[in-house]
Order: sequence, then structure tokens, then C-alpha cells
Amino acid sequence: MGVRFFRLLGPLDVVLDGRHVRVPAGKRRVVLAALLVKAREVVGVDELVELVGGTRNALQTTVGRLREDLGVPELVLTRAGGYLIDVAPDEVDVHLFGRVGAEEALGLWRGRPFADIGSDRLERDHGPALTETYLAVLEARVEEDLRGGRHEQVVGELRTLTRQHPARERMWAQLVRALHHAGRQAEALQAYEDVRRKLAEELGVDPGRELQLAHQEVLRADNRPRARNDLPGDIADFAGRQADLDEVLAAVPAGTVAITAIDGMAGIGKTTLAVRAAHRLKERFPDAQLFVDLHSYTEGVEPRTPADALFALLTALGVPAKDVPDELDARRRCTGPRWRTAGRWWCWTTRAVRRRCGRCCRAAGW
Repeated sequence: MGVRFFRLLGPLDVVLDGRHVRVPAGKRRVVLAALLVKAREVVGVDELVELVGGTRNALQTTVGRLREDLGVPELVLTRAGGYLIDVAPDEVDVHLFGRVGAEEALGLWRGRPFADIGSDRLERDHGPALTETYLAVLEARVEEDLRGGRHEQVVGELRTLTRQHPARERMWAQLVRALHHAGRQAEALQAYEDVRRKLAEELGVDPGRELQLAHQEVLRADNRPRARNDLPGDIADFAGRQADLDEVLAAVPAGTVAITAIDGMAGIGKTTLAVRAAHRLKERFPDAQLFVDLHSYTEGVEPRTPADALFALLTALGVPAKDVPDELDARRRCTGPRWRTAGRWWCWTTRAVRRRCGRCCRAAGW
């Protein structure tokens, strides 16, 4: 016997010795599918009679005609109490499906399992588990696409999948994330709102954790300023101040906000040392790295006042200039600017999306 393969994941397809074999619709297809589901296992006569209806004699006739259709009589064997098809599990797609990698498994899927077999019971007993496996494999492949940065490429596919499987929350979460990372924030938020409303109206439930996390990811990224680095460029030939640099770096423990002052007369390299330390520490502060030149010794330039310095810092963090308080104390208390979207606020200080900003913004009269 040459190449042979039996496909049940979609319309029935039988390949024997490299040729496609047609099995007529009706009882013969039902018997063949039932035998293939239990490849090389005996299927009882009573079970087959229940599947196809009729009598034992009628079943025997059906099996005889199936052998003729296949053209290989010894493929369907008679055993005590039933029948057996002498086919290896790996020659049947429903068995091979769960044993291969994602790409090969998806290649085996051609549509609804047992689509044209004509047996509601076979579909009911085996279809849901196969479909669940297929969807899980598909979601895993989409996840790989997202990790690989192919966000725009999977948006269309995910829109189709969420229409076909509207209660599949992971697919909705993947759609929200794909749209977000493709720069389509408004569509991402709308997709979340669509599924949130659908779940509430049809099932009476709220979105699950994965979907909520995807939504929060969009809100956070959509409302906070992009990471900002205002540090002057570092120099390549920094030398002779390693001990001082180590002392500055040691004064800034990980996970802690620290204030470090470098004192000394003009021209000895205080700014160069501070900038080198800031570049070494910037990975600890990914939200922003800010620099304000106070112009204490800049010839022809008035030194920057504390109020001016706070104004520069606040606007660098994204506070509109018109919203910066005039008074020095109000500017000093304003430790957390806000950004508004859809009735919610992003608070820089708490790193959270809230209904209203915290005390930092209220102190500034916002």
C-alpha cells in the first residue's frame, strides 16, 4: 500500500495509494468515520447500529459496500463483536492533529470536523474537543505573531475570528493589543467596548482578567507621555573622577528616589560628572530623564529661578504650560501631572489610571 491518509477535519477526504477515493454520502461515511475515530480499535456492532440505524444485517451490508468503495477489502476487518479499520492513528488527521506543531496542525484543519459525514452524534461527541484544540493552537500562533511584532498583519485575521467566536475573550484581548501596538488606539478602545457590551448583554458577565489587562495597557500607553530623555550627551573620554562617580552612584539605591548634590567651584567639571552619573542611572528611571540648566555661571544669562526650573520640569513631563500654577509653592506641590481620556485620568505619581487624579493634582488647583 502506498500513501494513504484520511481527513475528517472538514469534508471527508480519503487518499489510498496516492489516489482520492470517493465514499458515497450516507451510512457508509458514518461507519468509516466511526472506525477512523478509533483507528486499530474494535468498534462494537451495537455502537455502529446505533449510529447508522437499522439492523445488524443492514450494518453488515453497509460494511461490505464500504469495502468495495475503498477498493481494499482487508482494510476493514471483522473482529469478535465488531469491526476494526487497519489504519495507523498518524494516517488519520483527527489523531495526528494533537501530536504535531502549531503550523502543521493548522494546516490539517480544513473546516468543521465531520462536516459532511451526516452524523450529529459524531459531531457532538468529538467536534467540540477538536474545535477547542484548534482554537487554542490558533491563539498560540497569533501570540507568536504578536511577540514577533506582526501587529498590523494579524488585525484582519483577528477581526474575522472575533466575529466567528464572539465569546472567545483571548482573541478579543489579542485584537485589542494588536490594534494598540499598530498605533490604532481608538480602534483598540472601541474593540474593548464592543466585547464588554456584548458580554454584559448576552452573558451578564464582565470581561476577564486578560481582556482587562489589554484594556489597561491601551489606557496607560494612550495617556501618559512618551519616555523622555533630556540629558546632554555623555563624553567618551571621561577620566580621573571614577571615585567621585562611584560615590554619586552609591548614593542612589535601586528603587529609591534620591537627591544628590555636587558642590565645587566653577569649571571643575561638576556638570560633566552629573551627566555621566545620570547616563549610568537612566535604566533605573525609564519613565523620563530630565535636565535643567540653572545657568548659575553662564555669562550673559540670568540664573534660573526655582519657579522657572519647576516650570521647565513640569512642561517637560507633559503638563500644558497654561495649566502650570503661577505660585512657586503650587508648582512645588504639583508632583503628578494628569492626562485625560474618556473621563479617566493618568496620574504620573501613582502610575495608575483613575477616575480622578490624586492629591498631587488637587494641590495645584486642578
